Amino acid sequence: MFKKLNYKKVIVIIVIILVLIALFFMAFSIINNYRRDYETVGTIEYNYYKIYSNKKYGVINTKGECIIQPEYDNIIIPNPSKPVFICIYEYNITTEEYKQKILNDRGEEIFTQYESVSAIPVTGIIGEIPYEKIVLSYKKEDKYGLINLDGKEITSNKYEEILSVPYKEGELLVKENGKYGVINNKGVNLIKPQYDSIIGDGYFTENEMYKASGYIVGIEKTDGMFYGYINNKGKKILETEYDAIYRIGEIQDKNVFLIASKKGQTGLLENKKIRIELEYEDINYEETSNLVITKENRKYGVKTLYGQSILPEEYDEIQVEGIYILATKNNETTKYDYNGIVVEDTNYTRVTKTENEKYYITINSEYLYGVLGQDKNVLIESKYEYLENIFDNLFIARNDKGKYGVINASDEEIVPFNYDVVQNLKDTNIIQTMIVENNLTELFNKSGEKIISQENIRIITENNYIKVYSGNNVRYFDFNGSELESRQVYSNNNYFAFERNGKWGFENIDGSVTLIDAIYDRVTEFNKYGFAGIKKDNKWGIVNLEGEIIVEPIYEINDQNIEPDFLGKYYRENYGYMEASYTDDIKEQESE
Repeated sequence: MFKKLNYKKVIVIIVIILVLIALFFMAFSIINNYRRDYETVGTIEYNYYKIYSNKKYGVINTKGECIIQPEYDNIIIPNPSKPVFICIYEYNITTEEYKQKILNDRGEEIFTQYESVSAIPVTGIIGEIPYEKIVLSYKKEDKYGLINLDGKEITSNKYEEILSVPYKEGELLVKENGKYGVINNKGVNLIKPQYDSIIGDGYFTENEMYKASGYIVGIEKTDGMFYGYINNKGKKILETEYDAIYRIGEIQDKNVFLIASKKGQTGLLENKKIRIELEYEDINYEETSNLVITKENRKYGVKTLYGQSILPEEYDEIQVEGIYILATKNNETTKYDYNGIVVEDTNYTRVTKTENEKYYITINSEYLYGVLGQDKNVLIESKYEYLENIFDNLFIARNDKGKYGVINASDEEIVPFNYDVVQNLKDTNIIQTMIVENNLTELFNKSGEKIISQENIRIITENNYIKVYSGNNVRYFDFNGSELESRQVYSNNNYFAFERNGKWGFENIDGSVTLIDAIYDRVTEFNKYGFAGIKKDNKWGIVNLEGEIIVEPIYEINDQNIEPDFLGKYYRENYGYMEASYTDDIKEQESE
Protein backbone atom coordinates (compact mmCIF):
# COMPACT_ATOMS: atom_id res chain seq x y z
CA MET A 1 0.00 0.00 0.00
CA PHE A 2 1.40 3.41 -1.03
CA LYS A 3 2.07 6.08 1.53
CA LYS A 4 0.17 9.27 1.13
CA LEU A 5 2.29 11.88 -0.71
CA ASN A 6 3.38 14.78 1.50
CA TYR A 7 2.65 17.71 -0.81
CA LYS A 8 4.08 20.28 1.61
CA LYS A 9 7.48 18.56 1.56
CA VAL A 10 7.40 18.31 -2.25
CA ILE A 11 6.62 22.02 -2.55
CA VAL A 12 9.45 22.90 -0.14
CA ILE A 13 11.91 20.76 -2.12
CA ILE A 14 10.83 22.36 -5.41
CA VAL A 15 11.21 25.84 -3.93
CA ILE A 16 14.70 24.98 -2.63
CA ILE A 17 15.71 23.62 -6.06
CA LEU A 18 14.42 26.78 -7.77
CA VAL A 19 16.26 29.01 -5.29
CA LEU A 20 19.49 27.04 -5.85
CA ILE A 21 19.10 27.37 -9.63
CA ALA A 22 18.49 31.12 -9.27
CA LEU A 23 21.54 31.47 -7.00
CA PHE A 24 23.64 29.53 -9.50
CA PHE A 25 22.67 31.80 -12.39
CA MET A 26 23.14 34.88 -10.22
CA ALA A 27 26.61 33.74 -9.18
CA PHE A 28 27.47 32.89 -12.81
CA SER A 29 26.33 36.36 -13.91
CA ILE A 30 28.37 38.09 -11.18
CA ILE A 31 31.49 36.06 -12.01
CA ASN A 32 31.04 36.67 -15.74
CA ASN A 33 30.60 40.42 -15.23
CA TYR A 34 33.66 40.48 -12.96
CA ARG A 35 35.76 38.70 -15.59
CA ARG A 36 34.55 41.03 -18.32
CA ASP A 37 35.33 44.14 -16.29
CA TYR A 38 38.74 45.72 -16.60
CA GLU A 39 40.80 48.61 -15.36
CA THR A 40 41.14 51.89 -17.21
CA VAL A 41 43.45 54.74 -16.34
CA GLY A 42 41.92 58.08 -15.44
CA THR A 43 44.15 60.93 -14.30
CA ILE A 44 47.81 60.02 -14.62
CA GLU A 45 50.54 61.32 -12.33
CA TYR A 46 53.38 62.19 -14.67
CA ASN A 47 56.78 60.91 -13.57
CA TYR A 48 58.46 61.18 -16.97
CA TYR A 49 58.37 63.49 -19.97
CA LYS A 50 59.74 63.31 -23.49
CA ILE A 51 62.33 65.94 -24.45
CA TYR A 52 63.47 67.19 -27.85
CA SER A 53 67.01 68.50 -28.15
CA ASN A 54 69.19 68.95 -31.23
CA LYS A 55 66.61 67.15 -33.36
CA LYS A 56 66.66 64.04 -31.17
CA TYR A 57 64.44 62.71 -28.38
CA GLY A 58 65.21 61.69 -24.80
CA VAL A 59 63.42 61.46 -21.41
CA ILE A 60 63.54 63.54 -18.22
CA ASN A 61 62.04 62.92 -14.79
CA THR A 62 60.12 65.45 -12.68
CA LYS A 63 63.38 66.77 -11.20
CA GLY A 64 64.37 67.82 -14.70
CA GLU A 65 67.11 65.19 -14.77
CA CYS A 66 67.84 63.60 -18.14
CA ILE A 67 67.49 59.83 -17.66
CA ILE A 68 67.50 58.89 -21.37
CA GLN A 69 69.86 61.00 -23.42
CA PRO A 70 68.35 62.72 -26.50
CA GLU A 71 69.82 60.48 -29.17
CA TYR A 72 66.75 58.76 -30.64
CA ASP A 73 64.56 59.52 -33.66
CA ASN A 74 61.48 59.18 -31.46
CA ILE A 75 60.50 57.94 -28.02
CA ILE A 76 57.08 56.61 -27.07
CA ILE A 77 56.01 56.74 -23.41
CA PRO A 78 52.80 54.65 -23.20
CA ASN A 79 52.15 55.61 -19.57
CA PRO A 80 54.13 58.56 -18.13
CA SER A 81 53.80 57.21 -14.60
CA LYS A 82 55.75 54.05 -15.56
CA PRO A 83 59.46 53.79 -16.56
CA VAL A 84 58.91 52.10 -19.92
CA PHE A 85 60.35 53.97 -22.90
CA ILE A 86 60.16 52.70 -26.48
CA CYS A 87 63.18 54.24 -28.18
CA ILE A 88 63.22 54.33 -31.98
CA TYR A 89 66.42 54.84 -33.98
CA GLU A 90 67.82 54.42 -37.50
CA TYR A 91 64.45 55.43 -38.90
CA ASN A 92 64.26 55.34 -42.71
CA ILE A 93 61.78 57.95 -43.88
CA THR A 94 61.41 56.27 -47.29
CA THR A 95 60.77 52.70 -46.21
CA GLU A 96 59.47 53.62 -42.72
CA GLU A 97 61.69 50.89 -41.30
CA TYR A 98 63.45 51.40 -37.98
CA LYS A 99 65.14 49.74 -35.04
CA GLN A 100 64.00 50.04 -31.46
CA LYS A 101 64.92 49.21 -27.90
CA ILE A 102 62.87 49.36 -24.70
CA LEU A 103 64.61 51.12 -21.81
CA ASN A 104 63.77 51.67 -18.14
CA ASP A 105 64.57 54.72 -15.99
CA ARG A 106 68.12 53.47 -15.43
CA GLY A 107 68.74 53.26 -19.16
CA GLU A 108 68.72 49.46 -19.05
CA GLU A 109 67.26 47.49 -21.93
CA ILE A 110 64.17 45.49 -20.95
CA PHE A 111 61.82 42.99 -22.62
CA THR A 112 64.73 41.60 -24.65
CA GLN A 113 63.14 38.14 -24.78
CA TYR A 114 60.74 39.37 -27.48
CA GLU A 115 61.29 40.15 -31.15
CA SER A 116 59.64 43.51 -30.56
CA VAL A 117 57.39 45.31 -28.08
CA SER A 118 54.98 48.05 -29.13
CA ALA A 119 52.63 50.59 -27.61
CA ILE A 120 49.04 50.15 -28.80
CA PRO A 121 47.56 53.41 -30.17
CA VAL A 122 43.99 54.14 -29.10
CA THR A 123 41.64 55.19 -31.89
CA GLY A 124 38.55 57.37 -31.90
CA ILE A 125 39.37 58.92 -28.51
CA ILE A 126 41.13 62.26 -28.08
CA GLY A 127 43.62 62.50 -25.23
CA GLU A 128 47.06 63.72 -24.26
CA ILE A 129 48.33 60.12 -24.09
CA PRO A 130 47.26 58.38 -27.32
CA TYR A 131 48.11 54.81 -26.24
CA GLU A 132 46.74 51.97 -24.16
CA LYS A 133 48.18 52.77 -20.75
CA ILE A 134 48.17 49.35 -19.06
CA VAL A 135 49.32 46.88 -21.73
CA LEU A 136 51.81 46.52 -24.57
CA SER A 137 51.81 44.10 -27.47
CA TYR A 138 54.81 41.84 -27.99
CA LYS A 139 55.94 39.79 -30.97
CA LYS A 140 57.42 36.34 -30.66
CA GLU A 141 57.76 33.71 -33.39
CA ASP A 142 55.81 35.99 -35.74
CA LYS A 143 52.74 36.02 -33.45
CA TYR A 144 51.54 38.63 -30.99
CA GLY A 145 50.55 38.62 -27.33
CA LEU A 146 50.01 41.06 -24.46
CA ILE A 147 52.21 42.01 -21.53
CA ASN A 148 51.63 44.62 -18.85
CA LEU A 149 54.08 47.47 -18.24
CA ASP A 150 55.85 45.44 -15.55
CA GLY A 151 56.61 42.74 -18.14
CA LYS A 152 54.11 40.14 -16.94
CA GLU A 153 52.61 38.09 -19.78
CA ILE A 154 48.86 38.50 -20.02
CA THR A 155 48.30 36.33 -23.11
CA SER A 156 50.44 33.93 -25.07
CA ASN A 157 51.68 34.85 -28.54
CA LYS A 158 48.72 33.39 -30.42
CA TYR A 159 47.38 36.37 -32.36
CA GLU A 160 48.08 37.49 -35.90
CA GLU A 161 47.39 41.12 -34.97
CA ILE A 162 46.54 43.22 -31.91
CA LEU A 163 44.95 46.66 -32.22
CA SER A 164 42.77 48.83 -30.02
CA VAL A 165 39.00 48.65 -30.45
CA PRO A 166 37.87 52.03 -31.82
CA TYR A 167 36.05 54.01 -29.08
CA LYS A 168 36.80 51.31 -26.45
CA GLU A 169 39.99 52.08 -24.51
CA GLY A 170 41.00 49.08 -22.41
CA GLU A 171 39.75 46.62 -25.03
CA LEU A 172 41.86 45.06 -27.77
CA LEU A 173 40.98 43.88 -31.25
CA VAL A 174 42.72 40.55 -31.80
CA LYS A 175 43.00 38.56 -35.01
CA GLU A 176 43.10 34.78 -34.94
CA ASN A 177 42.74 32.47 -37.95
CA GLY A 178 41.94 35.48 -40.09
CA LYS A 179 39.03 36.67 -37.93
CA TYR A 180 38.71 39.43 -35.35
CA GLY A 181 37.56 39.18 -31.75
CA VAL A 182 37.91 41.31 -28.62
CA ILE A 183 39.78 40.79 -25.36
CA ASN A 184 40.16 43.19 -22.46
CA ASN A 185 43.44 44.34 -20.98
CA LYS A 186 43.30 41.43 -18.51
CA GLY A 187 43.35 39.02 -21.47
CA VAL A 188 39.73 37.89 -20.98
CA ASN A 189 37.80 37.04 -24.15
CA LEU A 190 34.89 39.43 -24.66
CA ILE A 191 33.99 38.47 -28.24
CA LYS A 192 35.19 35.31 -29.96
CA PRO A 193 37.34 35.82 -33.09
CA GLN A 194 34.72 35.25 -35.77
CA TYR A 195 34.20 38.64 -37.43
CA ASP A 196 35.77 40.64 -40.24
CA SER A 197 35.29 43.99 -38.54
CA ILE A 198 34.51 45.20 -35.00
CA ILE A 199 34.16 48.78 -33.73
CA GLY A 200 32.70 50.30 -30.59
CA ASP A 201 29.36 52.03 -31.01
CA GLY A 202 30.69 55.31 -29.54
CA TYR A 203 28.31 55.40 -26.55
CA PHE A 204 29.77 57.41 -23.66
CA THR A 205 28.71 58.17 -20.07
CA GLU A 206 30.47 60.30 -17.47
CA ASN A 207 30.60 57.43 -14.96
CA GLU A 208 31.50 54.45 -17.15
CA MET A 209 33.02 56.38 -20.05
CA TYR A 210 33.21 53.95 -23.04
CA LYS A 211 32.80 50.77 -20.99
CA ALA A 212 29.03 50.90 -21.43
CA SER A 213 29.25 50.96 -25.21
CA GLY A 214 28.57 47.91 -27.34
CA TYR A 215 30.02 46.61 -30.59
CA ILE A 216 29.05 46.86 -34.23
CA VAL A 217 30.39 43.66 -35.78
CA GLY A 218 30.69 42.79 -39.45
CA ILE A 219 31.01 39.67 -41.59
CA GLU A 220 32.10 39.92 -45.22
CA LYS A 221 29.99 37.90 -47.62
CA THR A 222 30.08 37.55 -51.39
CA ASP A 223 27.73 40.51 -51.82
CA GLY A 224 29.40 42.83 -49.28
CA MET A 225 29.84 43.46 -45.56
CA PHE A 226 26.90 42.76 -43.27
CA TYR A 227 26.63 44.06 -39.74
CA GLY A 228 25.23 42.94 -36.41
CA TYR A 229 25.28 44.24 -32.86
CA ILE A 230 26.64 42.88 -29.57
CA ASN A 231 25.95 44.72 -26.30
CA ASN A 232 28.56 45.56 -23.67
CA LYS A 233 27.78 42.33 -21.78
CA GLY A 234 28.76 40.29 -24.82
CA LYS A 235 25.19 39.35 -25.74
CA LYS A 236 24.35 39.27 -29.44
CA ILE A 237 21.42 41.63 -30.02
CA LEU A 238 21.28 41.72 -33.83
CA GLU A 239 22.47 39.10 -36.30
CA THR A 240 24.96 40.11 -38.99
CA GLU A 241 22.35 40.73 -41.65
CA TYR A 242 22.18 44.54 -41.87
CA ASP A 243 23.70 46.92 -44.40
CA ALA A 244 24.44 49.49 -41.68
CA ILE A 245 23.90 49.96 -37.95
CA TYR A 246 24.15 53.15 -35.93
CA ARG A 247 23.56 53.58 -32.20
CA ILE A 248 21.78 56.72 -31.01
CA GLY A 249 24.41 57.65 -28.43
CA GLU A 250 22.60 60.76 -27.22
CA ILE A 251 20.00 58.56 -25.50
CA GLN A 252 21.45 57.81 -22.06
CA ASP A 253 19.58 54.61 -21.23
CA LYS A 254 20.38 51.03 -20.28
CA ASN A 255 18.46 49.99 -23.39
CA VAL A 256 20.16 50.37 -26.74
CA PHE A 257 18.45 52.30 -29.54
CA LEU A 258 19.75 51.37 -32.98
CA ILE A 259 19.03 52.74 -36.43
CA ALA A 260 19.52 49.82 -38.81
CA SER A 261 19.24 49.37 -42.58
CA LYS A 262 18.57 46.24 -44.61
CA LYS A 263 18.27 46.10 -48.40
CA GLY A 264 18.00 49.87 -48.51
CA GLN A 265 15.19 50.05 -45.96
CA THR A 266 15.76 51.67 -42.56
CA GLY A 267 14.10 51.19 -39.18
CA LEU A 268 14.62 51.70 -35.46
CA LEU A 269 15.14 49.01 -32.82
CA GLU A 270 15.23 49.09 -29.05
CA ASN A 271 17.55 46.20 -28.27
CA LYS A 272 16.05 43.38 -30.37
CA LYS A 273 12.56 44.86 -30.48
CA ILE A 274 11.58 46.64 -33.67
CA ARG A 275 10.07 50.00 -32.74
CA ILE A 276 9.91 51.42 -36.26
CA GLU A 277 9.68 48.89 -39.08
CA LEU A 278 12.50 48.68 -41.60
CA GLU A 279 10.51 50.26 -44.39
CA TYR A 280 11.82 53.82 -44.65
CA GLU A 281 14.29 55.53 -46.94
CA ASP A 282 15.90 57.28 -43.99
CA ILE A 283 15.45 57.87 -40.26
CA ASN A 284 16.96 60.71 -38.24
CA TYR A 285 16.88 61.14 -34.48
CA GLU A 286 16.18 64.70 -33.30
CA GLU A 287 17.96 65.07 -29.96
CA THR A 288 16.31 68.19 -28.56
CA SER A 289 12.80 66.78 -28.96
CA ASN A 290 13.57 63.05 -28.56
CA LEU A 291 11.56 62.49 -31.75
CA VAL A 292 12.33 60.60 -34.95
CA ILE A 293 11.92 62.07 -38.43
CA THR A 294 11.12 59.41 -41.01
CA LYS A 295 11.35 59.59 -44.81
CA GLU A 296 9.28 57.48 -47.19
CA ASN A 297 8.74 58.06 -50.92
CA ARG A 298 10.51 61.42 -50.56
CA LYS A 299 7.99 62.54 -47.95
CA TYR A 300 8.62 63.16 -44.25
CA GLY A 301 6.81 62.27 -41.07
CA VAL A 302 7.42 62.20 -37.32
CA LYS A 303 7.31 59.34 -34.82
CA THR A 304 8.23 58.75 -31.21
CA LEU A 305 11.15 56.52 -30.30
CA TYR A 306 8.63 53.76 -29.68
CA GLY A 307 7.04 53.99 -33.11
CA GLN A 308 3.85 55.93 -32.37
CA SER A 309 3.02 58.14 -35.34
CA ILE A 310 2.83 61.87 -34.62
CA LEU A 311 2.71 63.10 -38.22
CA PRO A 312 2.27 60.85 -41.28
CA GLU A 313 4.84 60.74 -44.09
CA GLU A 314 3.16 63.33 -46.30
CA TYR A 315 5.23 66.49 -45.82
CA ASP A 316 7.82 68.02 -48.14
CA GLU A 317 9.94 69.22 -45.21
CA ILE A 318 9.94 68.88 -41.44
CA GLN A 319 11.95 70.88 -38.94
CA VAL A 320 11.88 70.73 -35.17
CA GLU A 321 12.17 74.30 -33.90
CA GLY A 322 12.28 74.47 -30.14
CA ILE A 323 9.03 73.03 -28.77
CA TYR A 324 7.32 73.10 -32.16
CA ILE A 325 7.32 70.87 -35.23
CA LEU A 326 7.19 72.90 -38.44
CA ALA A 327 5.77 70.74 -41.23
CA THR A 328 5.66 72.08 -44.80
CA LYS A 329 3.37 70.77 -47.53
CA ASN A 330 2.58 72.47 -50.85
CA ASN A 331 4.60 75.51 -49.71
CA GLU A 332 2.42 75.95 -46.61
CA THR A 333 3.90 75.44 -43.14
CA THR A 334 1.84 74.22 -40.22
CA LYS A 335 3.00 74.41 -36.62
CA TYR A 336 2.45 71.36 -34.38
CA ASP A 337 3.34 70.50 -30.81
CA TYR A 338 5.16 67.27 -29.97
CA ASN A 339 1.85 65.42 -29.84
CA GLY A 340 1.00 66.36 -33.43
CA ILE A 341 -1.69 68.87 -32.42
CA VAL A 342 -1.91 72.04 -34.49
CA VAL A 343 -0.70 75.10 -32.57
CA GLU A 344 -3.04 77.99 -33.28
CA ASP A 345 -0.95 80.54 -31.38
CA THR A 346 0.85 82.61 -34.01
CA ASN A 347 2.69 84.90 -31.59
CA TYR A 348 5.88 82.92 -31.94
CA THR A 349 7.56 81.08 -34.76
CA ARG A 350 9.82 79.30 -32.31
CA VAL A 351 9.86 78.55 -28.58
CA THR A 352 13.01 76.89 -27.25
CA LYS A 353 13.68 75.27 -23.90
CA THR A 354 16.71 76.55 -22.00
CA GLU A 355 18.94 74.51 -19.70
CA ASN A 356 17.08 76.20 -16.84
CA GLU A 357 13.65 74.52 -16.84
CA LYS A 358 12.04 77.76 -15.62
CA TYR A 359 12.49 79.58 -18.92
CA TYR A 360 11.72 79.39 -22.63
CA ILE A 361 13.22 81.68 -25.26
CA THR A 362 10.79 82.85 -27.93
CA ILE A 363 11.23 84.18 -31.48
CA ASN A 364 8.37 85.99 -33.18
CA SER A 365 7.64 86.53 -36.87
CA GLU A 366 9.85 89.65 -36.85
CA TYR A 367 12.77 87.57 -35.50
CA LEU A 368 12.69 89.33 -32.15
CA TYR A 369 13.46 87.41 -28.99
CA GLY A 370 11.65 87.24 -25.65
CA VAL A 371 11.29 84.96 -22.63
CA LEU A 372 8.41 82.89 -21.27
CA GLY A 373 8.17 81.45 -17.78
CA GLN A 374 7.57 77.84 -16.83
CA ASP A 375 3.80 78.29 -17.27
CA LYS A 376 4.32 80.02 -20.65
CA ASN A 377 3.60 83.43 -19.11
CA VAL A 378 5.46 86.35 -20.73
CA LEU A 379 8.45 87.45 -18.67
CA ILE A 380 10.28 89.47 -21.32
CA GLU A 381 8.52 90.95 -24.34
CA SER A 382 9.78 90.13 -27.85
CA LYS A 383 12.09 93.09 -28.37
CA TYR A 384 15.68 91.81 -28.47
CA GLU A 385 17.68 90.83 -31.55
CA TYR A 386 19.16 87.90 -29.60
CA LEU A 387 18.77 86.18 -26.23
CA GLU A 388 20.66 83.35 -24.55
CA ASN A 389 20.27 81.97 -21.04
CA ILE A 390 23.74 81.65 -19.48
CA PHE A 391 23.07 80.63 -15.86
CA ASP A 392 20.44 81.09 -13.17
CA ASN A 393 18.03 83.82 -14.33
CA LEU A 394 20.52 85.72 -16.46
CA PHE A 395 20.39 86.21 -20.23
CA ILE A 396 22.85 87.60 -22.74
CA ALA A 397 20.86 90.03 -24.91
CA ARG A 398 21.50 92.12 -28.03
CA ASN A 399 19.53 95.35 -28.39
CA ASP A 400 18.33 97.14 -31.53
CA LYS A 401 21.64 99.03 -31.74
CA GLY A 402 23.53 95.75 -32.11
CA LYS A 403 25.16 95.99 -28.68
CA TYR A 404 25.28 93.19 -26.12
CA GLY A 405 24.53 93.26 -22.41
CA VAL A 406 23.07 91.02 -19.71
CA ILE A 407 19.54 91.14 -18.30
CA ASN A 408 17.67 89.06 -15.73
CA ALA A 409 14.30 87.35 -16.14
CA SER A 410 12.57 90.55 -14.99
CA ASP A 411 14.19 92.42 -17.89
CA GLU A 412 16.43 94.37 -15.55
CA GLU A 413 19.82 95.40 -16.88
CA ILE A 414 22.64 93.59 -15.06
CA VAL A 415 25.50 94.39 -17.46
CA PRO A 416 25.02 97.51 -19.63
CA PHE A 417 24.55 97.29 -23.41
CA ASN A 418 28.00 98.62 -24.26
CA TYR A 419 29.73 95.60 -25.76
CA ASP A 420 30.49 93.90 -29.07
CA VAL A 421 30.88 90.50 -27.40
CA VAL A 422 29.40 89.04 -24.20
CA GLN A 423 29.87 85.45 -23.09
CA ASN A 424 29.89 83.26 -20.02
CA LEU A 425 33.36 81.99 -19.14
CA LYS A 426 32.83 78.25 -19.44
CA ASP A 427 32.17 76.38 -16.17
CA THR A 428 32.26 79.62 -14.13
CA ASN A 429 29.81 82.23 -12.85
CA ILE A 430 31.82 84.97 -14.56
CA ILE A 431 30.61 87.09 -17.48
CA GLN A 432 33.21 88.23 -20.00
CA THR A 433 32.63 91.26 -22.23
CA MET A 434 34.70 92.85 -24.97
CA ILE A 435 34.84 96.08 -26.95
CA VAL A 436 36.60 95.21 -30.19
CA GLU A 437 37.84 98.69 -31.14
CA ASN A 438 40.34 98.93 -28.28
CA ASN A 439 40.42 95.23 -27.34
CA LEU A 440 39.00 96.10 -23.93
CA THR A 441 37.88 93.14 -21.84
CA GLU A 442 35.75 93.51 -18.72
CA LEU A 443 34.71 90.75 -16.33
CA PHE A 444 31.58 90.80 -14.18
CA ASN A 445 30.25 88.50 -11.48
CA LYS A 446 26.67 87.27 -11.69
CA SER A 447 25.47 90.23 -9.61
CA GLY A 448 26.72 92.55 -12.34
CA GLU A 449 29.67 93.86 -10.33
CA LYS A 450 32.70 94.66 -12.48
CA ILE A 451 35.77 92.75 -11.31
CA ILE A 452 38.30 93.77 -13.95
CA SER A 453 38.60 96.17 -16.88
CA GLN A 454 41.74 95.98 -18.98
CA GLU A 455 42.91 96.17 -22.58
CA ASN A 456 44.80 93.30 -24.24
CA ILE A 457 44.37 90.69 -21.54
CA ARG A 458 44.51 86.92 -21.76
CA ILE A 459 42.35 84.58 -19.67
CA ILE A 460 43.20 80.97 -18.85
CA THR A 461 40.80 78.73 -16.93
CA GLU A 462 42.40 76.25 -14.55
CA ASN A 463 40.73 73.54 -12.41
CA ASN A 464 39.20 75.89 -9.83
CA TYR A 465 40.33 79.41 -10.71
CA ILE A 466 41.12 81.66 -13.65
CA LYS A 467 44.33 83.51 -14.48
CA VAL A 468 44.12 86.93 -16.07
CA TYR A 469 47.29 88.14 -17.83
CA SER A 470 47.84 91.82 -18.53
CA GLY A 471 51.30 92.76 -19.76
CA ASN A 472 53.62 91.51 -17.06
CA ASN A 473 50.88 91.31 -14.44
CA VAL A 474 48.88 88.24 -13.40
CA ARG A 475 45.68 88.25 -11.35
CA TYR A 476 43.67 85.29 -10.05
CA PHE A 477 39.92 84.88 -9.49
CA ASP A 478 37.73 82.05 -8.27
CA PHE A 479 34.80 80.91 -10.39
CA ASN A 480 32.46 83.37 -8.68
CA GLY A 481 34.70 86.34 -9.51
CA SER A 482 36.32 86.87 -6.11
CA GLU A 483 39.97 87.87 -6.45
CA LEU A 484 42.57 85.49 -5.01
CA GLU A 485 46.13 86.05 -3.89
CA SER A 486 48.78 83.92 -5.57
CA ARG A 487 49.48 82.57 -2.09
CA GLN A 488 45.96 81.13 -2.02
CA VAL A 489 46.26 79.61 -5.48
CA TYR A 490 49.70 78.11 -4.89
CA SER A 491 49.16 77.28 -1.23
CA ASN A 492 51.77 74.50 -1.23
CA ASN A 493 54.58 76.81 -2.36
CA ASN A 494 57.19 78.32 -0.04
CA TYR A 495 58.04 81.23 -2.30
CA PHE A 496 55.85 83.51 -4.40
CA ALA A 497 56.19 86.07 -7.14
CA PHE A 498 56.20 89.70 -5.98
CA GLU A 499 56.34 93.01 -7.84
CA ARG A 500 58.22 96.16 -6.91
CA ASN A 501 58.62 99.24 -9.12
CA GLY A 502 57.47 97.31 -12.17
CA LYS A 503 59.97 94.49 -11.69
CA TRP A 504 59.44 90.97 -10.38
CA GLY A 505 61.18 88.57 -8.02
CA PHE A 506 60.37 85.90 -5.42
CA GLU A 507 59.84 86.08 -1.66
CA ASN A 508 58.34 83.96 1.12
CA ILE A 509 54.71 84.21 2.21
CA ASP A 510 55.14 87.16 4.60
CA GLY A 511 57.81 88.94 2.58
CA SER A 512 60.47 88.51 5.25
CA VAL A 513 62.78 86.45 3.02
CA THR A 514 63.69 87.40 -0.53
CA LEU A 515 64.67 84.41 -2.65
CA ILE A 516 65.38 86.43 -5.81
CA ASP A 517 65.42 90.22 -6.07
CA ALA A 518 62.80 92.02 -8.17
CA ILE A 519 64.94 92.46 -11.30
CA TYR A 520 62.88 90.65 -13.95
CA ASP A 521 60.25 91.95 -16.37
CA ARG A 522 57.98 89.06 -15.54
CA VAL A 523 58.06 85.74 -13.67
CA THR A 524 55.83 82.71 -13.28
CA GLU A 525 54.90 81.12 -9.98
CA PHE A 526 56.79 77.96 -9.05
CA ASN A 527 55.11 74.90 -10.55
CA LYS A 528 54.51 71.66 -8.67
CA TYR A 529 57.97 70.41 -9.66
CA GLY A 530 59.71 73.43 -8.10
CA PHE A 531 60.63 75.44 -11.21
CA ALA A 532 59.62 78.93 -12.29
CA GLY A 533 60.23 81.15 -15.28
CA ILE A 534 62.07 84.48 -15.25
CA LYS A 535 61.73 86.91 -18.16
CA LYS A 536 64.05 89.67 -19.25
CA ASP A 537 64.29 91.47 -22.60
CA ASN A 538 61.56 89.23 -24.06
CA LYS A 539 63.49 86.05 -23.26
CA TRP A 540 62.79 83.42 -20.64
CA GLY A 541 65.06 81.65 -18.19
CA ILE A 542 64.49 79.16 -15.38
CA VAL A 543 65.02 79.23 -11.61
CA ASN A 544 64.56 76.56 -8.93
CA LEU A 545 63.28 76.70 -5.36
CA GLU A 546 66.80 77.19 -4.00
CA GLY A 547 67.02 80.42 -5.95
CA GLU A 548 69.54 78.96 -8.38
CA ILE A 549 69.40 80.21 -11.95
CA ILE A 550 69.13 77.00 -13.96
CA VAL A 551 69.05 78.84 -17.29
CA GLU A 552 69.62 82.53 -17.84
CA PRO A 553 66.93 84.23 -19.97
CA ILE A 554 67.81 82.85 -23.43
CA TYR A 555 64.61 81.17 -24.65
CA GLU A 556 62.27 83.01 -27.02
CA ILE A 557 58.86 81.54 -26.32
CA ASN A 558 55.60 82.51 -27.97
CA ASP A 559 53.52 82.89 -24.79
CA GLN A 560 50.58 84.83 -26.19
CA ASN A 561 48.03 82.16 -25.28
CA ILE A 562 49.69 80.24 -22.46
CA GLU A 563 51.95 80.74 -19.49
CA PRO A 564 55.27 78.98 -20.19
CA ASP A 565 56.02 75.92 -18.09
CA PHE A 566 59.49 74.77 -17.12
CA LEU A 567 61.13 71.55 -15.93
CA GLY A 568 64.84 71.53 -15.15
CA LYS A 569 66.57 73.36 -18.01
CA TYR A 570 63.69 72.62 -20.39
CA TYR A 571 60.53 74.49 -21.41
CA ARG A 572 57.31 72.89 -22.56
CA GLU A 573 56.71 73.22 -26.28
CA ASN A 574 53.14 71.94 -26.71
CA TYR A 575 49.85 72.24 -24.85
CA GLY A 576 46.25 71.07 -25.00
CA TYR A 577 45.33 67.59 -26.24
CA MET A 578 48.85 66.76 -27.29
CA GLU A 579 51.52 64.48 -25.92
CA ALA A 580 53.48 66.59 -23.40
CA SER A 581 57.11 67.24 -24.34
CA TYR A 582 59.85 69.69 -23.38
CA THR A 583 62.85 71.14 -25.17
CA ASP A 584 66.00 73.18 -24.56
CA ASP A 585 66.31 74.28 -28.16
CA ILE A 586 67.12 77.95 -28.60
CA LYS A 587 65.07 79.09 -31.54
CA GLU A 588 63.53 82.29 -32.71
CA GLN A 589 59.77 82.34 -32.35
CA GLU A 590 57.16 84.99 -32.84
CA SER A 591 57.60 87.32 -29.89
CA GLU A 592 54.71 88.68 -27.91
